[in-house]
Amino acid sequence: MREKYKRRIREFAEQALEDKLKQKIAPYFNYVPSEIQDAIKNEATNFPLPDEESLGPRDRLGSKLQSIGREIADKLLDKITKQIIPFVEKDVKRRRKELTKDLSLAAKSEDAITKLKNKIENGFVGKSRQYWRGADVIIAPKRVSEENLAWTHTGDTQVVTETEELARSISWLFMQVRDIMSPFIDFRNKYEFYGELAETANRIIASGREYNEKDVFIAILSKVEVFRTEWSSGLNDYFDKEKTLLDETEIWISKNRDNDHA
Repeated sequence: MREKYKRRIREFAEQALEDKLKQKIAPYFNYVPSEIQDAIKNEATNFPLPDEESLGPRDRLGSKLQSIGREIADKLLDKITKQIIPFVEKDVKRRRKELTKDLSLAAKSEDAITKLKNKIENGFVGKSRQYWRGADVIIAPKRVSEENLAWTHTGDTQVVTETEELARSISWLFMQVRDIMSPFIDFRNKYEFYGELAETANRIIASGREYNEKDVFIAILSKVEVFRTEWSSGLNDYFDKEKTLLDETEIWISKNRDNDHA
C-alpha cells in the first residue's frame, strides 16, 4: 500500500479513536497521562492495514480510507480503555480521600472557629515566623513600597500594623483560618475571602482610635464566621455532586473491567 494511504488511514484511525475515547471517558480524557496518549498514536500506527487492492475505486478512496480508520478505532477502543482504567482508579482514590478529609474539616469548622475565638478571648495568640503574603494580601509592620513588589502585586491590600508583634499575630491568625476554612476556599473565592479579612483588620487599625489588638483578631474571626455561613450551602451541594460523580465513575470502571474480562 502506498505510504500516503497508510498515513491517511492512520490519521483517520487516531482521530476516530480519540473521539470515541472522549465519548467513553468524557470526564477523564483531559487527565489521561502522556503515555496513554502516546499509546493511542502507536496503536493506530502499528495496526495491520489491508492490501491496496481492497481499497476499491479511486473516486471513493477518501471515504474508504475514513471507513478503515473508524474500523481500526473500533477494534482498539476496548484495549485503550483497559489501559486507561488504572489511571482513572487512581484519580478516584485521590478524590475520595480529599472528599473525606474536606467533609471532616467542614463538619468541624464551626467548632474550630469557636475554639479559636475562645482561646483569643482568654489571652492566647500565636505568632507566625513569617509575615503573611498570599491571595493579594500583605501583612507587615511597615508598608512595602511598590519598588519592592513584583508588578503583579503592586495593587495588593496591605495590612500595616506598625509593630512586628501584631504583624506576626495577624499572620498567624490568617494561617489558622486558612487551615480551618480550607474546604470552603478555592482559586475562585480566595481573593475575596482574604481580601475581606484584610480590610476588616484595616478598618480597626486605620480608624485613628485606640484599639485593643484582641479586637482585631475577634473582628477577623467574626468575618470568617459570616463567610462560613454564606458558603456552607454551596459547599454541601459540591460535596453531593462530587460523591455522585465518584459513585458513577466507580460503576463505569466496574462495567468496563467486566467487559474487558469477558
